[in-house]
Amino acid sequence: MALAPEKIRSFTLLGASGSGKTSLAEALLFAAGVTHRLGRVDEGSSILDQDPEELKRKISLSSKLQSLDYQGYRLYFADCPGFPDFAAEAAAPLAMLDAAVIVVDATVGVDVATKQFFQAAVAQKKPILFFINKMDKEHADFEKTLVAIQSQLSKHAHPVSLPIGAGPGFRGVLDLIDGRAFLYEKGQAVERPVPPEEAERFQAAQRRLIEEIAETDEALFERLAGGETLKKDDVLPRLIQDTED
Repeated sequence: MALAPEKIRSFTLLGASGSGKTSLAEALLFAAGVTHRLGRVDEGSSILDQDPEELKRKISLSSKLQSLDYQGYRLYFADCPGFPDFAAEAAAPLAMLDAAVIVVDATVGVDVATKQFFQAAVAQKKPILFFINKMDKEHADFEKTLVAIQSQLSKHAHPVSLPIGAGPGFRGVLDLIDGRAFLYEKGQAVERPVPPEEAERFQAAQRRLIEEIAETDEALFERLAGGETLKKDDVLPRLIQDTED
């Protein structure tokens, strides 16, 4: 049965070589049940990078278009090369698909390639999401990476989730929109209430996010300034609109 247009989403995965775009794509396919094993680029078991040269060099050399179904939506996405010599491969998917997800390595931050992909997405007038990746690696620094994104790319980039821990201590994420946590337990992401030790950090970040959203909407700002507590249903439509704009 054909899906209604409003149930279809498409995006391009962009980012520097080694930022983990293909690993993220592999995880999306696995989580949605499209694949039955989690392909790993560093182990040569990637479902997406099958070219002998890709397997040898452990980098993507061409763009791959994939699709998956998730919670009633059909998602189309392109995993694009990040190596400079093959960056032109991203041009066609970026023009064709609706949005851009720029993957940033939390151990590296914003580099030249990240800036170039961001500028390309801006030139195409695409909505942009940043995905801060590799939080489980040594020297991963979420706050430093976020500040770099905000200072070098877009001051309007605001987190909708926060990591719990970093490096070997990384164990999950806080969802600022729905007010919950996902903890990594026995190889699975398990939904849990926000841990007590993370409550203060969560509340402060959620408050900042709501304030940032309200500043773009006069009616919401007046309600917030009047002392009203804004809920998810109040701010989510505006967040979506701001992202699309």
